[in-house]
Amino acid sequence: MSNPSPARREALRPERYSPERAYRPRVSPPSVEDKDACAIYASVRRDATPSHEPVIVALESLQKMLHRAGNVDGEGDGCGLLVDIPTKIWAEEIRSGGHNPSLALDEAFAVAHIFVERSADLEKVRHDAREILGRRGFRILAERVAAVDSAALGPTAREEEPHFWQIGGLVPDAAEGDASLFGLTIELEDKLGVHVTSFSAHSCVYKVMGAPKVLGTYYPDLSDERLETVGCLGHNRYSTNTWPSFQRVQPFAVLGHNGEINTIAQLRQEARMLGIPISEGNSDSQDLNRTVETLIRRNGLSLAEAIEMVVPPIVNEIEALPEDLHPFYLYLRTTMGPFAQGPVALISRHADECVFSADALGLRPLWQLETPVRFDHRR
Repeated sequence: MSNPSPARREALRPERYSPERAYRPRVSPPSVEDKDACAIYASVRRDATPSHEPVIVALESLQKMLHRAGNVDGEGDGCGLLVDIPTKIWAEEIRSGGHNPSLALDEAFAVAHIFVERSADLEKVRHDAREILGRRGFRILAERVAAVDSAALGPTAREEEPHFWQIGGLVPDAAEGDASLFGLTIELEDKLGVHVTSFSAHSCVYKVMGAPKVLGTYYPDLSDERLETVGCLGHNRYSTNTWPSFQRVQPFAVLGHNGEINTIAQLRQEARMLGIPISEGNSDSQDLNRTVETLIRRNGLSLAEAIEMVVPPIVNEIEALPEDLHPFYLYLRTTMGPFAQGPVALISRHADECVFSADALGLRPLWQLETPVRFDHRR
């Protein structure tokens, strides 16, 4: 991860920090080429106390980086947030369904966010999905359909808008929850043609075709004080090789990235050799996410292990590491090769683990800074 210079760190000391200072260019205005990449954002509260504040700051930060986003006919290519499951919201939904609201705090509780194509028969999809979930032992406690404000969308996005379906329930075995939920994700997508934006016992994804202001309005959850999170990952999309769509908006279930995977053919070939279920027509970002997610949730790797395997350091970087690490990383490169290489910066999260990574040449750098725990976003 790239770090600010001493002068930059001085300017960003907590008592001098403001959002305007953080994102104001310190040099001449960037060229058009400098803007041709997505914007990524991540924050984690040092005190590990969930709050609604990170959502507010994330939306404002993404709005300030709107220049690092594409648009079609004046509408943003898309943006999204990955946050903690809003257990207070789900507790009320569970109570309304006649169940004990404390189940929202159970370690077996998980939430699915699902996009269903507008042209599909929603009720049939829901019926078939419930059969799949029930067969695998997932107990549904509450459902929400169309908890969105479609009026926030632009004309193009409105034509593409899917049905938004949320499910909250319990996995049969919390210890095997990751593998179980991943299996359900794959089966739902393969058999029903839906897009599962997230299905997790820890986090959920809200994403939309449009700008950050659209995102915050489209999902009432994001303006609900009951949505509290410790960490928040955000992304503004600049589509370079695929047409914008709700499904391709980032972040995905475990990551978002800024840049391009130049070795995408190799990534897809080796992923298939490992039995990773990637789909035709996906973007490089979707395939990268599915590869990392599979290694974690099906194969049991940690997030850090999966990222190191898929986006390994180049040889020059390995040589700069402590000598006792050289054999491990050289082994990875020899056996697996560079799954994914290119100008790319990554933000990723799984459960309580976060990993942030920049490419070796710094073409897509990441900046790390600290703000007061109680950050006043209005200053």
